[in-house]
Amino acid sequence: MGYPSYQQCNYSPIFDDDEMGIKIGFINRKTQIEFSKDDQWLLFGAYQVGKKIIAEFGREIDPNILVLVTHKETRAIYSGRIIKDDLPEKPVINGGESNLISLKSYFNIDIKKQCRISEQPGKYWVVVLLGTLSSPVLEFEVK
Repeated sequence: MGYPSYQQCNYSPIFDDDEMGIKIGFINRKTQIEFSKDDQWLLFGAYQVGKKIIAEFGREIDPNILVLVTHKETRAIYSGRIIKDDLPEKPVINGGESNLISLKSYFNIDIKKQCRISEQPGKYWVVVLLGTLSSPVLEFEVK
């Protein structure tokens, strides 16, 4: 699979039908992981949003999602988006925009590449934001 991608995979977070928000995880849905400098630093995510977020952003949720990474030792802050140039077409949902109750999608990114992180050893934290929504903070270490 090339990254970024927008397909559900075995490592994608799982939502209950009535659960809303943003979830992220590393391989095997881990919340902590260790990477080497040469690895891809893969992050798997999903969001399920309701009428309030859809009213704020419409169906174009992906361009509004922000990934923030902080490096403990240097206090550097890196940011990026989950998007790539050729986003997949969104399925047409019957009933129009006003009847849309919820929207769910997946994203899989290499955070090192997406956030243009210099490959320094140490501890990092990553969080994904969408408007007022926030994922849990995950931790990773680079050796």
